[in-house]
Amino acid sequence: MKLDLILYPMFSMFLLTFCVITLGYINRVRAVRSAGLRISYFKHNSGAEPPEFMQRTDQNFTNLFETPVIFYAVIITSYITSQVDIAGLILAWAYVASRIGHSYIHIRHNNILLRLKLFLLSLFVLLALCINQFIQLIN
Repeated sequence: MKLDLILYPMFSMFLLTFCVITLGYINRVRAVRSAGLRISYFKHNSGAEPPEFMQRTDQNFTNLFETPVIFYAVIITSYITSQVDIAGLILAWAYVASRIGHSYIHIRHNNILLRLKLFLLSLFVLLALCINQFIQLIN
């Protein structure tokens, strides 16, 4: 298997993160222009209640620096140690897909139960990816 293939899911997560931060910027501008949020709010992120659409995007951006950090570590480890197999590649893409779904639901609809299911799915896939990487390293 071509070793570089494992980097594509990682770059896809980078792309998701940059899409969310771009949407966050757009939503902040929208909050000031049309939702009445004063620009002074951003000095300390306090003094007002930002609109929900802005909060959801900001929260999702924060989420992208929680469990995905483990994902990045596993991907880099698998690449550096040349321990890439088809199971790891499938799990990496499954993780990315579940995180894209989680971000979409969180930002767009914020259906809590569906969001929770996707979050839990991403956690189980990440756990499986970690276990797979561990097995690759000890063999």
